[in-house]
Amino acid sequence: MYYIKPLIKPLFMKYFKTPYTFFIFLSFFTCSSLFCLSQSNDSNEEQLNPSFVQQTSDADRLIIEHKYEKALTILDSLSIISPENLILKERSGLCYYRLGMLSRAKDVYKEILKTDTAHSVALNQLGQICIKEGNLMESIQYYNRLTRIDSTNSYYFKQLGQIQSKAGSILGAISMYSKTLTLNPRDIEVYASLAELLIETEIMEIADSIIGMGLQVDSTNYNLKMLQAKSAFQQNRFEEVTEVIEGILHEKDTIPIFANLLGSSYYRLKEYKKVIPCMQLLLKSDYDQDWIYFYLGIAYRETGNEELSTHHLKLAVQKGISKNIDSYYTQLGISYDKANDYSNAILLRKLMSMNKTNSCCIE
Repeated sequence: MYYIKPLIKPLFMKYFKTPYTFFIFLSFFTCSSLFCLSQSNDSNEEQLNPSFVQQTSDADRLIIEHKYEKALTILDSLSIISPENLILKERSGLCYYRLGMLSRAKDVYKEILKTDTAHSVALNQLGQICIKEGNLMESIQYYNRLTRIDSTNSYYFKQLGQIQSKAGSILGAISMYSKTLTLNPRDIEVYASLAELLIETEIMEIADSIIGMGLQVDSTNYNLKMLQAKSAFQQNRFEEVTEVIEGILHEKDTIPIFANLLGSSYYRLKEYKKVIPCMQLLLKSDYDQDWIYFYLGIAYRETGNEELSTHHLKLAVQKGISKNIDSYYTQLGISYDKANDYSNAILLRKLMSMNKTNSCCIE
């Protein structure tokens, strides 16, 4: 105290030339303190007000129950009491967002950013709104801001990967997904998304590696197993395709999403009896394409049913719009020969020699 006292007078004279100046400063400091205390008291009163707390809880419950209009009615009344409450604004923005009122939601979140420029919820929601509006570049800007605020949050990089993919920036998406897995190596969705992009760009070796890493995290994941089968098919590893898909099915009926890869693989492995149910299922599921009839025609012929073979090969020719049309004619001629239907076999060969592909003449 004795060391401090000699310092007081010089300091006082330096900053407060007269007692009047000191009185003005003291008055200002006191008013500012009272204002801050008043604001703090208002906030505390909200927290301690049983009615305010109960209504906030009611609004939260209504949001959980997806009753957004009713929640907004409560939130609007509470906002009159506490117009600067960011939590209330955040909840209102969510309600507008869930109701599809994107413009209103955007206004609310932008209002939040005026008070708190680093408000992560508002930035994230604005990014999502921009995606729904098709404004991908603005969405990228919001998520870039979020990654600068928190560079350890894998979710932000995951969102950037998804947006870059939608925008057609494959390399950008691959980069963001890779960063996501560095931060969160257990995100199974990102393994699948990254593998799919790598397969699309035919970077097969790395795609297989990513799929393998994902399956180590979750060995039963349906999407990864389908990508594993798809990758194997593109690399002509047909036995692996059938092994993977048969492992998924576990003696259940084949479903259309499997039937394409599975039936095509059986065909290349010359397991024709297994080809037939897969192709028939595709036809029942409105997959009305020429190559399906062609596969069925070959499969029926190889299993001894010449009548069904010629029937389906004729359909392949009639529907044929692909570069394989010549092969369809050739195989149909072989089936006519095996069925001893020489008149149609001769007619077909005449049509082929004349380079005509109109199958209407075939009975």
